[in-house]
Amino acid sequence: MFTLYGALAALSLAALLVIACLVLRKKGVGYDAFIRFAVLAIPFAFLGSRIAFCLSNLSYYLETIALPEMMLHVWDGGASMTGAMAGVILAAVVAAKWCK
Repeated sequence: MFTLYGALAALSLAALLVIACLVLRKKGVGYDAFIRFAVLAIPFAFLGSRIAFCLSNLSYYLETIALPEMMLHVWDGGASMTGAMAGVILAAVVAAKWCK
């Protein structure tokens, strides 16, 4: 399902990867660091956004519908930009440690 939020999130992530590539090239870092960051940033951003969304709506899942397993239903929607940014930052840290 195509949504404006999803399109803007994908566009933001693409812009982040382009900027990261330019910064790493300017600093003389090889493409292996960029590829590792890009491969980690996408799933970390997705998982971070979903985890932050579910934690912010924990009472809904636990009390209102009383089905905590509904947090795993990612197709129902729900994401947090704060969690996505935390996931990207975590991906940068992991990629930096991985590349030394």
